[in-house]
Amino acid sequence: MKSKNWIAFTASLTIGLATIEAQAQALSGYISVRNGITFRMADSTLDYRLFGIGGCEVNQIAHLNGLAWPCGAVATGWLTQLTLGYEIECLNEGRAEDAYATVLVRCFLPSGEDIASLALKEGMAWVLYHEGEPVVSEYLLTQEQARKERRGIWSSNFMLGNQLYRP
Repeated sequence: MKSKNWIAFTASLTIGLATIEAQAQALSGYISVRNGITFRMADSTLDYRLFGIGGCEVNQIAHLNGLAWPCGAVATGWLTQLTLGYEIECLNEGRAEDAYATVLVRCFLPSGEDIASLALKEGMAWVLYHEGEPVVSEYLLTQEQARKERRGIWSSNFMLGNQLYRP
């Protein structure tokens, strides 16, 4: 009787590990940036969005000292410059609930640096929350440092969701 239980346990464990492995599927390739947090992999029709962060929309404007600046275009250019010509490694974190055919990913430069963390460090993005908690808690310190130093968007007035952020 014990051997049947052991076989059932081993089969369940194997199926569970295969599911986890499929969810954490690695992707790699060159990317085409669509905005400061979204891109397409070469030869793919899917959009990929950096997991745990949000950013200015492509046409979004922020204001610094009464002057408008295109925070969305700046973030898009920043991500393009950071990744152009590099093969990017990404881990699949699942599908976005709010967008058709969008895959949530954690991505890394060839140096191993986390792209979302770099975007937060430079003030090109902000931490996303779900049910009052940060989606990726380790990103909070990086964002708070960028805010404190008034880097990127944290230097300006801008719309964050439906609220106006003022430094």
